[in-house]
Amino acid sequence: SISIQTNRLNSRLVSTKNEECHESARRAKDSYEKAHEDLDLSRAQLEKARDTMTSKSKICDDARTNYSSHVSLFNDAQRLFYERQLPNILT
Repeated sequence: SISIQTNRLNSRLVSTKNEECHESARRAKDSYEKAHEDLDLSRAQLEKARDTMTSKSKICDDARTNYSSHVSLFNDAQRLFYERQLPNILT
């Protein structure tokens, strides 16, 4: 079914985006922790690192929610195909 194929492709794209966002958030957290330990940084630099970490974490949470939504849509389309459309095709 085209719907299943489209949903599968969309889920893969969203999954890749989710993984990229997760990695970006992890790097931002690591950078903030490193900056927090660096006594030579100004308060403004530390605040900027914290803001970046917070922003990337929010983007990561949004990407995770979007991925979850796409997985649900894919599962619903697959269930519809196997429970209703395929039996109609085979009869």
